[in-house]
Amino acid sequence: MSERRSLDRLLLPRMRTEPEGVKLLVPESSAPLPRWQTLPLDAKFPVIPAAKDEMTFVTTKICQPAYRSTQHETFDLSDPYNRTMQTEYTALRDPYLKDFLAKPHIRKQLLEQNLVTPSGKVPCTVRDFNNYRNFLRRQALIKNKEPETLTRATENRNLILRQTKMKAELVSVEVKCKSLKAQQMLKEAEEEKQQQFWRKQAVEAEKEQKRLEEERKAHNELVKKRRERWMEKQREIREKEEIARKEHDQKVLQIELEAQEKLNKVDAMRQYKQQLMETRRRQQWHQKRQYQMQVLEEAMMQQKRVEIEIEMRRRQYEDKMT
Repeated sequence: MSERRSLDRLLLPRMRTEPEGVKLLVPESSAPLPRWQTLPLDAKFPVIPAAKDEMTFVTTKICQPAYRSTQHETFDLSDPYNRTMQTEYTALRDPYLKDFLAKPHIRKQLLEQNLVTPSGKVPCTVRDFNNYRNFLRRQALIKNKEPETLTRATENRNLILRQTKMKAELVSVEVKCKSLKAQQMLKEAEEEKQQQFWRKQAVEAEKEQKRLEEERKAHNELVKKRRERWMEKQREIREKEEIARKEHDQKVLQIELEAQEKLNKVDAMRQYKQQLMETRRRQQWHQKRQYQMQVLEEAMMQQKRVEIEIEMRRRQYEDKMT
């Protein structure tokens, strides 16, 4: 009984103290309770026993950051320790995954796993829901407080300007005289300083001119010496090249003479060999001719003997026949 009374005490309507322009956030439900509309943002929603899928605590739609400050950022400069904001990363609230999570098969899978409501919002726990309501109330208070702060700062600035103007009118003549004298003295000092500056610049320019002239002379002398050394080196190189060319010509001439001598020797040897070969050919030809003459003579003698033999046989035959 005591628990029921404490629950009723928690559910009693409270006076709404929400700032202007704040939107009342309530859970999603097909049949919302009437007391939800009277529960202020600084009050926490209790855990109410309800049927399944009868009440769902949600914050924002998918791919939309839940905690966004009045500066339209995911951080709040007025809350450096994040006492009212949650900075944990949630993939369902990442705006860069909007195209991926908008695919039909991905959305269907999210609905089947109860990660997204049919209206496209991300469910959360009661604790996160109450923290988010408190965050909305704090941001609305900050937003409504900013114009008052700006107005107060503007009034203070105008008051300071009026007081400064009155003081300036009282001492305007004295300040003007002092300012004119100070301006005159400042002008004279500036002119003197400028003259000293130009005199110093002229002296420095003259020194710089002399230094440049000396450097130019030294540079010209250095260039002249380098040119003379270069010309001397070129002359030595040309002399060495001339000597090398003469030596090369002599070597070439000597090589040509040696080559000509070798060619003459080769020609003489060739002629000698040709003469020997010609002599051998003639000897061989003479020997062959003699041999053939002998063979021919023997053949003729053999033919004569055969003819004589035939004649003798013929005569013998005739003698027998007679």
